[in-house]
Order: sequence, then C-alpha cells, then structure tokens
Amino acid sequence: MTRFLGAIALLLSCSSALAAPIAPLWTAEDQAFAQSTSGKGGVGLFQPLILSVHERVDLLGPSLIGLTSPRLGAKVSLIDNGRVGVAVQARVQVPTPALGLGKGWIIPSRDTVGFAVMGGVGVLVGLRGDTWRASLGLEGRIGTALGSDLQPADLFFYDTVMAPILEGPRGKARLQVDYFPGLSQEFSDGAGIRVQATAHVGGLGPDLDGKVFGLWRVGQRLVLGAGAAVAWEQLQHERSLAFAPMLDVEVRF
Repeated sequence: MTRFLGAIALLLSCSSALAAPIAPLWTAEDQAFAQSTSGKGGVGLFQPLILSVHERVDLLGPSLIGLTSPRLGAKVSLIDNGRVGVAVQARVQVPTPALGLGKGWIIPSRDTVGFAVMGGVGVLVGLRGDTWRASLGLEGRIGTALGSDLQPADLFFYDTVMAPILEGPRGKARLQVDYFPGLSQEFSDGAGIRVQATAHVGGLGPDLDGKVFGLWRVGQRLVLGAGAAVAWEQLQHERSLAFAPMLDVEVRF
C-alpha cells in the first residue's frame, strides 16, 4: 500500500510539473520585452535559443542548426510598464571550422574555413497591446576572421548574416510585429503570426529582407512554424530579388 500511494504521489507531482506554465508562443529574440519568468524559454531548429534568467534579463544562444556558428548574448529590459518597452541587447558569434561542412553548396569551395568572431550591440523599443507586440531594433555589428578566408558567396541571407566578416562593419534596423490572439491569456495561446522587416546598411548594402511566419502550438511544448522570406540584396555583381519557404520545429519550456 505504501508503494502504491508513493507511486500515485509521484504521478501527481509529475503531472503538476508538466502542467506548470511554460514560455508563451511569442517567445523570441529581437523583442523589447523580457520573458519575465525565470527558467522559461524556447529554441528551434532555426529559432535561436532564448532563456529567461531574471525578470528583466534574457540569455540568448544559437539555434540547433546554428551550433556550427554558436553565439551567446544577453538582453536587458530597462523599461517595461506594460505598454512600452525599452531594452539593450548584445551578442557575440563565433563561426567555427564546422562551417566547412557547407563548402561547395553554402560556402564557396575556394574559401578557407577557420574561426571568426562577430559582435553586435543594439537597442530595442517596443509597444504592446492585448494581442500584439511591435519592436524596433537598431544594432551595430563588427567582425574579424581568425584563420578564415571567407568571401561573399552571392547567397541570399547568408551574406547578410556574415557581412561583418565578409564586408566590414554593418548596421541593422529590424521591425518585428507579433499578432497572437492568445496573448491576453499569456500561456494558453495556440497560434499566431510574426512579421519581420530588416534593413542592413554598410558594406555592399543596403540590403532588405522580410519574413512572414505562422506559429502553431502542438500539445504543450512543441511548436511548428511555416512561412516565407523575401530578400532584396546587393550581391557581388548585381542587385537581385529572391523568395524562400521557411519551416521550423521549436520547443517551449
């Protein structure tokens, strides 16, 4: 009987833990509002890691795909009065020789892939309604190669990400708008839409890109995402327009 009651108690405690609030669907970096709940966060195949370590501090990390070029950063909320948010954000990214796995199809075969370092510091200003959040971020980025000889690859999105190394100092402005009908319920949201518009200046720029992304919660912790991206970038020899589908699998915890 004692073992039976102990097993029931264990099951109840596990059920309570699984039912505990987890990070909301809108969890993402590049927002002016902190997560506010320590220990909660999210990560995906392409969605970078964000983890709340304090009610005003979020830790930023790489996506699962991004482990070949890991990054670490932090976002600190300076103002959050419920409607208006102001935050500062800084991050460092270290492309590694593991990027060599993409030689010939992402990275030109002629390139020497070693280590490199990129860093960025920026400020975020946001507004929040009952079912939406909008954030405008301004960021300066620099980088240097450490044993790498990387050249522009004429690949959309890749060149803008690696621009501080490939082209020199860069500036970035990003407007991100999230619409989630379940925001007013904080943790019980089930679906939403994220729209991003980004301008990159400096180097070969200016470059522009945009994304429209839908997110659907499947169960309590699994999130599926699908959408499309468009880029208008200055490549080495011409300015061109491109479209690409987007898919992601994310978890919230």
